Amino acid sequence: MVRGLVVLLLSVLSWQVMAFKSSIDGGGYYYIDSNESNFSYNFEDISIEPSSTLIPLSGDDVETINIGFPFEFYDSSYTSLYLTSKTVISFTTNNLDYNPETIPSSGAFTKLGSSILGWWGDLNPSLIGGQVHALVKGTAPNRRMIIQFTNTQVWGGGGNITLQFKLFENTNEIEVHYQNLYGANGQDYTIGILKDATIGQEVWFGSGNGNQNNQPPFSTPFAIKYINQSSVTPTLNSEKMIVRSGIGITQNRNLELESTFNTAIDVELQYLTTVGVTATVNGPTSITINANSTLSTPFDVTVLEGNDLKDNKVLIRVKSADNLFTTFDIAVQLVIVETEQFTMNELASSYQAKSSYDANKVIFLSNDALTAEPKSPGAADLYVYDVSNNTYQQLTNISNPDQCYAVTISGDGKWAAAVCDIDIDPSRSNVDASREVFLFDLENDTVKQIATDMSATTDLNSLALDYTGETLLFISNTNLAGIDNSGNYEIYSYLRSADIFVQLSDFNAGVNVYGLDLDFRGEKFVTSSMSDVFGINPNLKFQIFTGSTKTGILKQLTMDDNFDSGFAKISANGEYLTFSSYAPLIAGGASGTGNVFIANFESAVIEQITNSSTLDSGYSDISADGARVVFVSRESLNGDNLSSNAEVFLFSRLTSTISQLTEINDTEGVLGLSYSENGSTINFYGTADWQAGSNTAGNPQIFTLSGLFENAIVKTASNVSTKDDVGTIRTTTITTEETAGAISVTWMWLFALLTVLVRIRARKI
Repeated sequence: MVRGLVVLLLSVLSWQVMAFKSSIDGGGYYYIDSNESNFSYNFEDISIEPSSTLIPLSGDDVETINIGFPFEFYDSSYTSLYLTSKTVISFTTNNLDYNPETIPSSGAFTKLGSSILGWWGDLNPSLIGGQVHALVKGTAPNRRMIIQFTNTQVWGGGGNITLQFKLFENTNEIEVHYQNLYGANGQDYTIGILKDATIGQEVWFGSGNGNQNNQPPFSTPFAIKYINQSSVTPTLNSEKMIVRSGIGITQNRNLELESTFNTAIDVELQYLTTVGVTATVNGPTSITINANSTLSTPFDVTVLEGNDLKDNKVLIRVKSADNLFTTFDIAVQLVIVETEQFTMNELASSYQAKSSYDANKVIFLSNDALTAEPKSPGAADLYVYDVSNNTYQQLTNISNPDQCYAVTISGDGKWAAAVCDIDIDPSRSNVDASREVFLFDLENDTVKQIATDMSATTDLNSLALDYTGETLLFISNTNLAGIDNSGNYEIYSYLRSADIFVQLSDFNAGVNVYGLDLDFRGEKFVTSSMSDVFGINPNLKFQIFTGSTKTGILKQLTMDDNFDSGFAKISANGEYLTFSSYAPLIAGGASGTGNVFIANFESAVIEQITNSSTLDSGYSDISADGARVVFVSRESLNGDNLSSNAEVFLFSRLTSTISQLTEINDTEGVLGLSYSENGSTINFYGTADWQAGSNTAGNPQIFTLSGLFENAIVKTASNVSTKDDVGTIRTTTITTEETAGAISVTWMWLFALLTVLVRIRARKI
């Protein structure tokens, strides 16, 4: 038995690059401007601040300025700079030149050296009130040096140029904010940054047009940010790392960090835990990464206890010892799931697992001999596994070639149903081996064949029971309710205590019906059919329909003339449903590939969970409150499905996040799953070896993923309580309780029967 599965999803929480950026130059720099959404013009007027320093720049002048902190420019660190009257900052030369050139070029580098060009031209800041100020603002390690040119004019007079440079300590970013800009006719100007004769970023070079604040490059106010691409980042292996571990077991892993700096970089590492997390991370506190290289450093993780999926998180903080790159956190997200394979015969096959509401009872089919009762070799019998007691209950003893197909279990775990072609009810004969529905009383170990010559469908999920096992839904083409269905497949409900059938659909078109699911109370259901009962499905594609056990089919939820939708499941509270579809049901959605959706039962509003155009997702199921959806996918939805084989995923509607819960790096995969309505457990069957060494033959086996956060409905004496992902308790009164008398339920169903009979007969007239 696997005692635990921990998925550690590492994702960088550092600042993300904007959607727009220039090309990256040979020194690792690019630029963006204030037209982009993540960067805006922000002129801080330091000329009015008493603490600023007035720099006495004349018409042709250079001054040396102390930056106030080490500043990295093209992988070289500087503590001072040369400021020229031509709105140029140079880090390497105090030469002065007012004849601008295009950059990068040998001529410009000879004149300016490694430099920042604000509005390089023939300028004179000493004319008519022009001033230059400098000021360091903020506190270490997040200081910024601001140099401001105010009311600067071109040589000989004219115009108003007011701009400021900002040099940032921690990020080594450069910003130039232009409040006013003027360029005299016939003169050239250059904006950009320059490393050497071949490397630099030119934003603008050309002649001014003699207009104030509306120059060729842009209209003011305007700002430009220069960003150094040189950084330390986790490699893809570390960013998408998955670590599997049992609770209390220490796992050793390696964190890979990549440096694009041209010199060796000293890196500090811190290991942090978030509030409420019972896990630890340990590793070295300092490392050195060589120039333009990747370093692998070990760390270990110990998980002490499992908590909610979205809250289990530890952090590895990565910081530059010399403030050469921005500090960032690698979030180690702990997805802790207890994993157990409970059918262990590698030579046998087990499949179609369904669980009770609290996940304590699991029903499935297996050709393994799991009890001491008689069993025909190779026949797939019906079993119920009691999780608490670790015992199996064998419900059938099938002889080949007879078999059972679809199976289900009631929410309280006391009743089960199956479609079989066997003859096991002494009161009703099935010698012709027709496909009949059998109802099993698990507490009294009895079985009832509810009809004869039913010809029930055998598809996956073609049976559904409510919580108490009072209401059973199935699909048949036999006239069970005294209404002529012309031999078409229709949806029926069977009331156990009253022993009556109600026909809930009138598709009546010779088309198929696929799949059923019923809510907690036995009042709402969902299905998939090719019917055009509402006149909006002319191409007879499979569509999702909602219905009521009191009034029959309510509405057609999906509408697409080209692609099918199916595998619908409803939340126990009846508020939400999930399904898969090949149709582009949402604007921009992929078509021709299976994707998973969630919808509101009443409003029919559809939301898309996956949107893959290459690999299928499906077999979805939903928690009782509709807060979470589990499904199978071959897609790598968060970069973790390395083999693109079928794995189990979980979607949180409240946080809009997807977590991958299984990963096996081979060609096998998950074949189907069932989510316990209380949200705690996923039962699935598949052919891979998720419990290492237990399924090397690759036959279908039953697996359980437990320990999930129980955020679903908790059944009490008189209400249904719901705990969502943020800990809020919601209460909904229910009408049908486990203690409700059979007489009151019977009267409700007699009323439902009359209602449906009147509706169907009226439609046929």
